[in-house]
Amino acid sequence: MVQASPGYVLVGADVDAQELWIAAVLRDAHFAGMHGCTAFGWMTLQGRKSRGTDLHSKRAATVGITHEHTKVFNDGCIYGAGQPFAERLLMQFNHWLTRQEAGGS
Repeated sequence: MVQASPGYVLVGADVDAQELWIAAVLRDAHFAGMHGCTAFGWMTLQGRKSRGTDLHSKRAATVGITHEHTKVFNDGCIYGAGQPFAERLLMQFNHWLTRQEAGGS
């Protein structure tokens, strides 16, 4: 059992797409010093899953994979999985994609 020390409390939180938010803030800060100045940053500020305007939904619709598969793909991109991994993953998630369409040669 996990217990907080006297005078402290345990707090749990689930920040929706926190990795994407952090990546967007860092990318936009490096690019132009203003959050929301890139499409990636804008989607973290304005995108809504319910409207299909968040990054996962947009990418899913673009490459023909599910919203859940897109989360795996996006996290792989953020954590540096590399292009060969991304291509294999896209082809695994969408069997209709050719190697060329997935970005390969």
